[in-house]
Amino acid sequence: MKRILSAALAALLLGAPAWQALHAQDDAIVVTGEREKARLRAASLAKAITSPPPAGTPLARQYQPLCLRVFGIQADVAAIIADRIADNARSAGVIIAKPGCQANAFLGVFRGGRGAVERLRKEQPWLFETMLRYEVDRVFAGTSPVYAWHATEVRSVDGRPLPTGEIDIGGRKAEVKMNNQYAGGRLVSPIRADVTGSIVLIEGAATQGKTAGQIADYASMRLLAPLRDAPADRHGVETILSLFDADASPPAELTTFDRAYLRGFYRLGPGAGAAAMHDATMKAYADAEKAVAADPPAG
Repeated sequence: MKRILSAALAALLLGAPAWQALHAQDDAIVVTGEREKARLRAASLAKAITSPPPAGTPLARQYQPLCLRVFGIQADVAAIIADRIADNARSAGVIIAKPGCQANAFLGVFRGGRGAVERLRKEQPWLFETMLRYEVDRVFAGTSPVYAWHATEVRSVDGRPLPTGEIDIGGRKAEVKMNNQYAGGRLVSPIRADVTGSIVLIEGAATQGKTAGQIADYASMRLLAPLRDAPADRHGVETILSLFDADASPPAELTTFDRAYLRGFYRLGPGAGAAAMHDATMKAYADAEKAVAADPPAG
C-alpha cells in the first residue's frame, strides 16, 4: 500500500516538463512496439507469398539486365508502364538493358483466359520448358485473371552455364547438369538460379478500373520475383499484390512492404531459399522505416 501511495504522490508532485517527458517515453515504447509488430507481419507475409523453388535449387533471380516488352496495351500507355517498371527494378537493384536489347521479360494484356495461355504453351514451348510439372500446374491453379511464371536456368555461382553429363540410373542413361566449380565452404552456394524469361499475362477485363501505375507496380512484383498474389488484408499488410482481389481496396502504388520485399529479395546471396525472405524483408522493412523517419514526406 505504501508503494502505491508513494507512486501516486510522486505523480502528483511531478512538474509539467517531467510529466510530459514520462508520457513521451511511454509513447516511444508504444511506437517502437507497433513498428516491431509491423515488421513481423511484413516478414510473415513475405514468407507466405514466396513460391518455393524445386528442392536443392536457390530462389531464381534476374541476374542479367532486364529487357521488357509490353504488348496488348495502347502504345503510349505501354511506354508509361514500361518506364515505371524499369524504375521499380532499378530501385530493387536490377540492371536495365539498353535500347534495342532482346526481350527477357514480357507483360501482356490478353483475351481468352486459360485457353489462350494453353495455346501459348503449345505454340511457344520454350517459355515453359525449364518448368517442372508442379510449377506449370501452379501457373494454371486458382481463378486469378493473372498468369505469371519464370523460365529459369541453374548456373554456377559466377553465372557460367553448367556442362551436361551422363549418369547411370538403374541401367538407363540420364543427362544431368554437373558443377565442378570449387565452393569455399558449406555456407557458400556453388550454384545460383538465373531467370532467363519472366512472363506476366493479365486478362483484359480485369484491368478495368485499374490505373497504369497500379498495373506497372503489380507487374513489377510478379516479373521480378517468384511470388504469389496476396488476398486482401492478409497478415494485416497492405500490398499491391491484392490488386486483383475482388474483396480488396488495393493501394494506388507499391507499398512499404512491396518495396521492402523487392529490395530484400535482391540483397540475398545467390544460394538463398524461400525461407530467407522472412528475415530479408524484415530488415529491408526496418531500413525503409528509418529512411522515412530521417526524411519524412512533405505535408
